[in-house]
Amino acid sequence: GGTSLPSTYPQMDAQLGTCQTVADEVLAVTLRARMVREAPCIHQRLFIGNQTGADFNGWIEHEPWFEWTRWQPDWGLIDERNRAVPCQVLQSEDCFSDAPRLLFRIRAGRGTCRTLRIVSGLNQSTDPGPCSFDLVSHRGRTLRVKRPGLSWKVPDLQLHEDRSDTWSHGIDRYRGPLRAKAIWSRARLVDQGPLLCAWCIDGRIGRSRIAAEIRSYTGEAFIEIRLRVTWLETHRLLRLVWPQAAAILHRLDGVAGGSLRRASDGAERPVHDRTLLKLENGARTGVVLPDVFSLSSTRRELRLTLLRSAVMAHHAPHDGWPVSYT
Repeated sequence: GGTSLPSTYPQMDAQLGTCQTVADEVLAVTLRARMVREAPCIHQRLFIGNQTGADFNGWIEHEPWFEWTRWQPDWGLIDERNRAVPCQVLQSEDCFSDAPRLLFRIRAGRGTCRTLRIVSGLNQSTDPGPCSFDLVSHRGRTLRVKRPGLSWKVPDLQLHEDRSDTWSHGIDRYRGPLRAKAIWSRARLVDQGPLLCAWCIDGRIGRSRIAAEIRSYTGEAFIEIRLRVTWLETHRLLRLVWPQAAAILHRLDGVAGGSLRRASDGAERPVHDRTLLKLENGARTGVVLPDVFSLSSTRRELRLTLLRSAVMAHHAPHDGWPVSYT
């Protein structure tokens, strides 16, 4: 019924693990059944299946296995029509390995498969592309993305007090006072090439450690933020706060099966995958947020709720709960 104590977690984890294992097996068997129908080939191949109900057009990262052979400068990818597929070699997920991690963009229609081959003699460019940018930390308090024609302030991380119960009964917004903001160290460039530029930066907020990777892709009009938090807070709420250049008239939030127009009245609302803001100056700006499940907005800023540390399975015990803030 929505209330679970730690003693029930092993059972739930086992049930979820079974579901994931069965789903993974179905996908793997289905993909391999298609692979064996392919004609023999002397090249190593990447077989990519889109088993979803929607067309795919986006970025893929993959680490092919070469038995400890390093990626060579003249290697590259070609598609089914022998056309070169631009790719960039990134740092492997294993920082002590010579194995390459390939980044490339591909289209795959719903229910279809694509086959890419790794070949030699392509001599793909390794020069920094138009995605190149600088990440600047101002006194460790604010971050800014800078490149020709763009100076964009990275949204702020804020830590607020939160003494509401597990489900935040009796309130429609989090009013707790601000307790801390992020403090960042020096940024470091981790990837720069024709397709991707990425910076990493570490920091802290309250008692928690934070690490962010800021990415820009060639040909894309967005900035990607990958955030990792080692959460050590009590009765606190973590937000990502994005001030806007003009007043927010309203927003269009993603919900299950569609979208819903909502006012910028400060109220906390559930969200699914995305939100699109309509600004007073006529501009539109949006966020894709698959790991965020609620947000709010005022006339001047968008506030994404990332983490809470409420007491586990705690229901409002009396009419005076939660503690009100003035």
